[in-house]
Amino acid sequence: MINVYYSTARSNDLTETEEPKKGSWVLSVAPDKDEIGFLSDTFGLDYNLINDALDLYESPRVEINDGIVYVFARYYHIDEKVINATEPVLFIYHPDCLITILRIDSGIFASLINGKESIVTTQKTKLLLQMFKSINRSYQDYVTKITRYVFQVRSKLKLTDISNEVLLGLVEIEDDLNEILSALQPYELVLRSLISGKFIRLYEEDKDLVEDLTLSTRELIDLVKSRLKTLVNIRQAYEALATSDLNRTFKRLTSISIFLMVPAIMAGVYGMNVVLPFQGDVHAFWFIFGLTVVITTALLWYFNKKRWF
Repeated sequence: MINVYYSTARSNDLTETEEPKKGSWVLSVAPDKDEIGFLSDTFGLDYNLINDALDLYESPRVEINDGIVYVFARYYHIDEKVINATEPVLFIYHPDCLITILRIDSGIFASLINGKESIVTTQKTKLLLQMFKSINRSYQDYVTKITRYVFQVRSKLKLTDISNEVLLGLVEIEDDLNEILSALQPYELVLRSLISGKFIRLYEEDKDLVEDLTLSTRELIDLVKSRLKTLVNIRQAYEALATSDLNRTFKRLTSISIFLMVPAIMAGVYGMNVVLPFQGDVHAFWFIFGLTVVITTALLWYFNKKRWF
């Protein structure tokens, strides 16, 4: 699907047009082969680079081909059909317009399209930076939500009240954060390369915006690393508590087995068909019972003193 949008500084109203023109924003979502061919032929784009934008595992980078700049990035989005936490996006900085290629219809730029954010398509660089802001916002929203959840789980850890479902959820979050980190780090390099002005000409105001985006991305990277460290600490603490509880359980079971062994031995001895002491005494049962209780009590006291159970 290909949509073409147009707006100017005089009129901020974003309108959808039938045909691309100079200063327009071309948005292509999940393009098929015919649409990729149309974009390639109409704007003189590299077919393979456009196709790379549909690769689920494409990494952020910047390329320039025939004077056209291709900026690959990734943004946070959960798709139930795939296990990835991030999706690829391609920005094509064409001399006449800005072209955006999305692998799926994720709504990442919905605020730009529905008018919640004012955009001017004729100002390509500013529009590109607004899209970068949307990418950063997608990560910030997720990390903020995860931060609250992680702190809630950490507070439960003090009560050792973490279910297996919660633990599995933490493992999934850890995987997502690792994937986000692997997307943010090259994305930061992309932003730094843009600051140099080697690929896109930036005015002083634009440079300030890119520097702010770079700083925001660096803060996101540090925050993700911090949350990963917290998750690892929670998991290790939970494993230590679980191991400690298991050891205590084994100690108790072993102690109980030893305590039960005393009366079992006494009963086994007096169950043999041989001559035994006190077998003719009418008080033999109570004597043996009392002796068993004394021995078991002594074992209980000794085990408790040694903290063996």
